[in-house]
Amino acid sequence: MKEKKTKEIPKEKKKSKIVKKSTIKKKKVSPTNNELIELSEIMEKVPDDKKSEAKMLEKELKFIITQITLVKKYIEKNGTVEEFKQGKQSFLRESPYYKSYLGYMKTYDTLFKSLIALTKTVVTNDGDSFDDFVANRDD
Repeated sequence: MKEKKTKEIPKEKKKSKIVKKSTIKKKKVSPTNNELIELSEIMEKVPDDKKSEAKMLEKELKFIITQITLVKKYIEKNGTVEEFKQGKQSFLRESPYYKSYLGYMKTYDTLFKSLIALTKTVVTNDGDSFDDFVANRDD
């Protein structure tokens, strides 16, 4: 009987993936002075018992504003629609940066409303004469 020669299977070579760098250069971007002034004015209106929650919201708002600024710069330069190619296919699609922008804006809106809600105090109408009038009225 003939012996079959088997080929040695070479050790798997590590596959190196080429990762494209982001098209946005990473720069330190901070919220504008107007946004910071507006946030600080709102923070002054927050009652002391809600300051810790407000500080957390303020921190998140600053982060979101920074991200919005970065993504907005890209969108202003490249637009909201881009050409997408995959193999032989080619079509226009909504930019992923624009989708991110919309998501950030929703988050910003929610956080901002939450911060504003912390500034509002509950007012009770104990001495309202109109309520007394309606309660004592004979129908």
